[in-house]
Amino acid sequence: MKKVARIKTVTVPKLFIPKKDPSQEWFVTFSYLHPETGKFKRFRVYEGFYQCKTNEERLAHGKRLVELLKDKLLNGWNPFNQAGLYRLVEISPSDFENSLTHQLKQVLESRKAELRPKTFSDYTAALNGFLDWLKRKDLERLLVMEFTREHARQFFDYLQLELKREYKTCDKYLTVLKMLFVRLHEESLCLYNPFDRIRLGQGKHSSEGKLAFDEGQRNALRELLSLEAPQLWLFVQFIFYTFVRPKELRFVKVGDLQGNKLLIRGSNSKNRKTEYVTIPPKLVQAMGKAGLKNYPAHYYLFGKEGKPSDMHWSTNHFYRQHQPFLQRLGLGNQYSLYSWKHTGVVVAYQNGMDVHNIMRQCRHADLQQTTHYLRSLGQMESAFASADFIEL
Repeated sequence: MKKVARIKTVTVPKLFIPKKDPSQEWFVTFSYLHPETGKFKRFRVYEGFYQCKTNEERLAHGKRLVELLKDKLLNGWNPFNQAGLYRLVEISPSDFENSLTHQLKQVLESRKAELRPKTFSDYTAALNGFLDWLKRKDLERLLVMEFTREHARQFFDYLQLELKREYKTCDKYLTVLKMLFVRLHEESLCLYNPFDRIRLGQGKHSSEGKLAFDEGQRNALRELLSLEAPQLWLFVQFIFYTFVRPKELRFVKVGDLQGNKLLIRGSNSKNRKTEYVTIPPKLVQAMGKAGLKNYPAHYYLFGKEGKPSDMHWSTNHFYRQHQPFLQRLGLGNQYSLYSWKHTGVVVAYQNGMDVHNIMRQCRHADLQQTTHYLRSLGQMESAFASADFIEL
């Protein structure tokens, strides 16, 4: 009886030890027969060697990695599974500290002291969403260097196509994950940032995802707020006239009112810079009626009990208070308290405020940022669109 030849599909994993050039990296290598091309593809496994301090540790780690790969390959594992993504050896419990999940948590925790509590909370929520996806895909025990750009692309496909997340949400995920992998790269735990080539495209609305109020909506809201919620109405006027973000305004103190200038401290601002914005005459009048400067300088401008005090409101107080008024007017989710900032900018621009002055009042880094912001709000349209044309 004629013997059937066995087709070789894999080579034995071997440890590469750099002897001539000490700067070369240690790795375990093996080749596997590609199921489509029929040709052998060589793989190199670098995971874990970066954490080893001495050659003795690298040698011990390399031998263990060789045995783990041998065992997996003998049990039918191949590197071309999981939709073409190359997934390396499973991590034993003793190696958990080298896993992607553990390292990302460690990096975020290391930044806790330098982040505001709300920012840290937002970053944690984004990381947890990403870790949930890893678990759903059975990737939670992946090593840092096993995570590829293809994994990154699949995660954002999941967010955009499966969960239907908005541009703003996806952009937050991208910001957080890029930052975390920058730290991992700095610590030599990965060769590149897998999120550095992700492109989300532009959102449908402004950078904050909300629309500006038109004149009719402004008048209707002014009538309701001025009568039923005077502190909220004053809060809204500050946003409208100064272009200050609601989260920044919540921490402004009476002493920050300096003539016709309002001091925004770096500890509370989005860009971490301490800067001044101008208080227009209309807002000065509203401040005078409210008697804001009669209170101690250390009081928060928008304190509890509806007046300046030494205690400010909770993070989402004004958002929650504002929302029912929007609902009463039938205004949907594309509007929020933040819409007053956009509205102030739009009204100022339409009434002739110079773009450079808008840039300074918005505290933008440059004119390009302001131009992009105005365009996202439907402003700065080309005169070409309204030009008179000769009849065809």
